[in-house]
Amino acid sequence: MQVLHVPYIFHPDPVGGTEVYVQNLIRALQTLGWQGAIAAPGKTTHHYLWQDLPVYRYGLNPNPNPSEIYGPGDAVSLPAWRDILQTVQPAIVHFHALTSGVSLRHLQAAKALGLPVVFTYHTPTVSCQRGTLLRWGQEICGGNLAVSPCGPCALQGLGVPQPLAQVLGRLPGTLTQRWPDRRGLWTALKFGGLVTQRQQVFYDVMAEATAIVAVCRWVQDLLIANGVPPQKITLCRQGTQADAVDQPAAPHPAALRVACLGRFDPVKGMGVLIAAWQAMPHARIALDLYGVGNPDYGAKLRAMAANDPRITFREPVAAEQVVPTLQQYDLLAVPSQCLETGPLVVYEAFAAGVPVVGSDLGGMAELVVSGVDGRLVRPHDDPLAWARVFQELTANPESLQRWRSGVQSPRTMDEVAIEMVALYGSLLA
Repeated sequence: MQVLHVPYIFHPDPVGGTEVYVQNLIRALQTLGWQGAIAAPGKTTHHYLWQDLPVYRYGLNPNPNPSEIYGPGDAVSLPAWRDILQTVQPAIVHFHALTSGVSLRHLQAAKALGLPVVFTYHTPTVSCQRGTLLRWGQEICGGNLAVSPCGPCALQGLGVPQPLAQVLGRLPGTLTQRWPDRRGLWTALKFGGLVTQRQQVFYDVMAEATAIVAVCRWVQDLLIANGVPPQKITLCRQGTQADAVDQPAAPHPAALRVACLGRFDPVKGMGVLIAAWQAMPHARIALDLYGVGNPDYGAKLRAMAANDPRITFREPVAAEQVVPTLQQYDLLAVPSQCLETGPLVVYEAFAAGVPVVGSDLGGMAELVVSGVDGRLVRPHDDPLAWARVFQELTANPESLQRWRSGVQSPRTMDEVAIEMVALYGSLLA
C-alpha cells in the first residue's frame, strides 16, 4: 500500500519537528509493508529523491493575495497537485499541515478521486491564527473558535496595540469583503473578516477529512470543543526513531550542562533561558543553544548572551544525531512560551536518559512528570523561576540523580506506525 504524506515543507529546505515526524513515520511504516511518498509545496514543481524517499514538490503562486492565504488555498498549484496524485496513485493521502499550500482545495482534490484523507493536527497554527493558543500572548486559550477573540488577538500578535486590535479585529467580513484585497493597512482593516474566513476553512477541513489524528490529549479536547465528532478522532502520540540508551552518561561533576534545541523564535523561549542565566551570574552552569531559522532573532539572542561565557551557540544537529548529542548533557531545557503538541525533543531526551525542565504547557505537561523525570515551570513566570530550578540542582545534585533514575524509555515511532496502520486499514476496509 502507498501513502502520500503532505507536510508544509521538506528537505533540503530547513525543516521542523513535523517534517522529522513524517520522515520517521514513513521509515517505520515501510517495515510494516506500507510504502510512502512525500508531496510538499515549493517554489517550483519538480521531483527528486531524498535519502531514497520520493519527494514531489508543487509550485505555488509566488504573489498570493490575503484572501488566498486565509481562504481555501492556492489554486495555481492544483494542476501540479492533481498530476502528483495521478503519478503516485496512493491508497491514502495523509495531510500534516493546513496552510495556503496544504489546503482545503488540495484536500478536496484528493477526495474527488475517492481517496481517504487523514489529517494530523501537529501545531496550534492549524486552528489558531496567532499560532500559540495564548490569548493576548499571555493566558492559555482553550481554542474554542466560537468563544475566543481570535481576530483581535491575532492582530495584536502582529504588533497592533491591543485597543486598536480590539476594534479592527472585530470588523465583520460582510462589511470589508468588497474592500481592496491588498497588503498593509487594507489587510489590517479586513483582518477580522479574513480570520473568520480562515476559521471556516478549518471547520471545512475537519468535516472533509476522513479521519483526524490528535498527537496529544489537549489537541483531542480542542477538536471536540470545536465540534469534531469524537469517533472521527484518533489519539496517536508522537514517538522517537532512536532506541533508548541502555546506560545514560553519568552527570558532569564540574558543572551542570544544559542543552536547548529549537527554532530561533520568541515563542520557543530561548530568551527566557538567557535571562535566567543572567539572573545567576556566579552559578557553574553551562548552556548550549542549538537554534535554527530566523537569523535576525538569532542575532538578537547572541547579543543578549554576548557577555556570558557560559552560554554557547551551537550548530544545529541532524535528526539522527539528537539523541547521541543529548547524552552529553545533564538536562534538556524546553522553555516554550506556546502550546506544543510534543515536542519531539522531549521524547528524544528521554531516549537519551536525560531529564527535562520545561514549560508547564500543552503536550509537555502530558509528558514530563514534575519531580520524577524533570520539572515543569510556569511558562510566563519571571526568568528567576527558571533560574531557581537550575540553582536548586547545583545545590542538591541528588535531585538530578533522582530525576535521571525516573526517566523511562519513551514511546517509539514503531509503536506510532502500528497504530497508524490500524487506522489506515480501517479506512480502506
